Amino acid sequence: MGRPQTVSIKTFPKYDKLHTQITKMMSGISFNTLYPIKETPLFYISCEVWAYCANKFKIKKKNLDKLEVNIPTLTDTEAIKFLADKVWKSSDIAKDGDVLEAKTFLQRLYPNHEYKFFYELDVLFSGYIQGDFISYDRDGNVEEPSEHQLDNRAYYSRKYNQFIGIGKDNEIPHIKTLWDIYQTFNKTARKGKEDDDKGQELYNAYANAQEKYIMEHCDMTEIFIKLGKHGVCLPMAFTNNTAQWSKDKYGKLVGYAHAGECFFIVTPKIIYLNVKRHF
Repeated sequence: MGRPQTVSIKTFPKYDKLHTQITKMMSGISFNTLYPIKETPLFYISCEVWAYCANKFKIKKKNLDKLEVNIPTLTDTEAIKFLADKVWKSSDIAKDGDVLEAKTFLQRLYPNHEYKFFYELDVLFSGYIQGDFISYDRDGNVEEPSEHQLDNRAYYSRKYNQFIGIGKDNEIPHIKTLWDIYQTFNKTARKGKEDDDKGQELYNAYANAQEKYIMEHCDMTEIFIKLGKHGVCLPMAFTNNTAQWSKDKYGKLVGYAHAGECFFIVTPKIIYLNVKRHF
């Protein structure tokens, strides 16, 4: 596949139809893409796509009965609770132009839903797409996870449980003890390799104990799989450009300046989303 072409904010309104497609990844998993589509006399064509998880869509009209939008709705209560608990709480994001444009676009499909920003939702999807949480062989069988995949599962589970063991509402004695030892040492440590190494050793003891507990009692891999199966990528053109330097230097913008993606999950009442831009 060649390099994507320029995404133009001026021509983006011409892609006024919608179509979904499922793309199979090298990890064996599949991921949903919602394409803005332009209809020509012979073809259905999507806007240019710079996303890591989708390709540009183009098909002859005679080879497609009709455009269809099939977006899964997440109904699993445990997964929805995770989204509700970890969603971005700041209201500042409501002022973000990219997010507002993505929300306005999605309101064509979901005018009555509430919209909430979920920080790094695309990062969770990236882990799912590359097979960190589950992967399949060529015959469709679930593969045994590699050590690297297990490490990544532990990383993501710990990322969303970072206060397990030391928080006032979820204190675990042996983890809290290791944390206190590390903190106490840090307060008196001197600058230098010896104390730096000792501090790192104490921190690692705490982190390893916390990670072991989380993977035994709070492993979130199954939730991440459910989120990934319901995730959607929407390639878009955004008004704001992210590469003014190229115009200042070369007199024109590079192709990805207006490109980006909205990653989202639909639940019965709320759409959780974030936006990824290219710099």
